[in-house]
Amino acid sequence: MAYQRHLSFMLPFLVLTLSSMISNTTVSEARHLLGSTADLPKVPELPKPEISKLPELQKPKVPKLPKPEVPKVPELPKPEVPKFKGTKISEALKSN
Repeated sequence: MAYQRHLSFMLPFLVLTLSSMISNTTVSEARHLLGSTADLPKVPELPKPEISKLPELQKPKVPKLPKPEVPKVPELPKPEVPKFKGTKISEALKSN
């Protein structure tokens, strides 16, 4: 089983190696073609296309909306918190 996994791992590297060996001749042929391109005809220049201007659209009038009346939130009375005397706890800790 391990042999098959090793083979499937190495197969892409083998393909890349062989393809790089074959492509070496095509690169040199492409260089040769680039050196002999003096006889190619010139490409004619195309005129720039003219784009017609679109007519401006009028902005629609948006009616002004009246501001809604916000009801006032009634004030809640502040709750009275009883005062805590911390002397009893501190005295209990001191006596221990």
